[in-house]
Amino acid sequence: MELRAYAAILWRRRWIVLLTVLTALGVAVTANRLVTPVYVATATARVSVTSGSIDYVIRDPTYTDRLLNTYLTLVTSHSVREQVAEELKLSSLPEISGTAPANSELLNISAAHRDPAMAAAIANAAATALAAHVEAAQQENPETRQALGEDFAEAQQALLEARLRYESLAADPQADPTEVAAARIELDMRQQEYNSLQAQYDRARVTEATRSDKIVLADPAVPPESPSSPNQLLNLALGLGVGLVGAVGLAFLVENLDDRLYTTGAIRRTARVPILAVIPRSGRRARILLVSANARLLEAFRWLRTNLLYQGARQPLKAIVITSSQRGEGRSTVTANLAFVLAGANRRVVIIDADLRSPRQHQFFGLPNDCGLTSVLRDEAPVADALQTTRIPRIQVLTSGPEPAYPPELLGSERMGQLLTELRGTADLILLDAPPLEQVADAAILAGIVDGVILVVQRGRAREGAVIAAIRKLETLQARVVGVVANQADADDDEPAESYEVGTSARSVVHEQLAPVAIPNGRSARRRQRVAEEASESSLRGEE
Repeated sequence: MELRAYAAILWRRRWIVLLTVLTALGVAVTANRLVTPVYVATATARVSVTSGSIDYVIRDPTYTDRLLNTYLTLVTSHSVREQVAEELKLSSLPEISGTAPANSELLNISAAHRDPAMAAAIANAAATALAAHVEAAQQENPETRQALGEDFAEAQQALLEARLRYESLAADPQADPTEVAAARIELDMRQQEYNSLQAQYDRARVTEATRSDKIVLADPAVPPESPSSPNQLLNLALGLGVGLVGAVGLAFLVENLDDRLYTTGAIRRTARVPILAVIPRSGRRARILLVSANARLLEAFRWLRTNLLYQGARQPLKAIVITSSQRGEGRSTVTANLAFVLAGANRRVVIIDADLRSPRQHQFFGLPNDCGLTSVLRDEAPVADALQTTRIPRIQVLTSGPEPAYPPELLGSERMGQLLTELRGTADLILLDAPPLEQVADAAILAGIVDGVILVVQRGRAREGAVIAAIRKLETLQARVVGVVANQADADDDEPAESYEVGTSARSVVHEQLAPVAIPNGRSARRRQRVAEEASESSLRGEE
């Protein structure tokens, strides 16, 4: 699918996209308002590591890093947090964290709390508690060295005794080999114990002589001015991002679930019959050529007229049923406009309003409907009396007449066929405005007694399944499907309507065909036209 097609889908589903994005942003804004703000204060402590006066002590270059990591663990320990909570009389243990900047002797001790002042107090108290802990450890170091010295002296004495015993047994040729081996094992164990205690004692002596670690509060924490969470800008950005992604996904999901036909190409692929014309989208009043000098609409119907006359030249096409797959696709409007342009080409046109349930043609032309098709089919009136002339030269209308109880019975009667035969002798083209194929059998009945069928498919309203069912129904009846009229197409459709540079000449044709004609009751043509306009608007509302 091309990028243009993706853009068209997003444009069609723009309200879904907009509402989804606004909803996501609304959730982000609500979260920012509902989440309790948390303030983070940071205190900076300096770890001071000094050396003593013993020249042979070689300092460990990694000692400072290891010491900082040790202090980071201590400052977040349960004991330090408990000490801070007790000092500040907190109901729960505070949230404390720490970091050590690279290549430095600094500790950043941070505390989070809903109160900015309390956050600063916790950070400072944690730094003070850590310093006290280190100082206490420094005071314990001499005692540790003294205890290790006593253990070392005992180990030294035990090693001497074990060595003398082993040497004595080893020098005696009469000694039991088992006792010699046991003495050797004991000597090795005493040697290992001596070596371990000597190493610990030496480290303790060196540490006492050369090290003096101190923690100093270099930069006390101050109450922060703004909360660290929630991050309102970040939340809004995330809401916007999630909304956009969700909106695009939802738009394409709805598009896949929606079987309506939104482009002329989709209509062509679904119907698999020629597109006779693409009628451009227009306003409610501009859809009727009888009351509107719409140049683009006029040219579109001229194109329909040309294709229709070409089809008739190849194969007789005099009586045509104009129907749709479902109600509201504009078939009655297409019928009236097609008759208008055919009359403009000097064709005598008879419109038969065969939609006996919801007739529209008498409203378009401002005609009475007390006598019409049903009157003729019931032999209640002759054709000459029921057929009405209009203000448009060469257009006659046989309105629907009084609504019958069961329309298919009249439309399928022998009298209907006789009526068409009679009208073929007086008209060049007969246009039958028939009900939708999806709802009733009226159009299917008429399709079998006419020369061809035109299917009106409104872009964005017609559904794929309904159009396919309508075409199959007509094929089953072996009706001649002349083609499809794609109604209400957009200017950015993938197969846009024919467009020409239409100037004053096209508009003059429209106004010429709308010239006032004599009315038997003596009212002016302008008054008649205004009545037709009002009736047309009412009819359009009914079609929608």
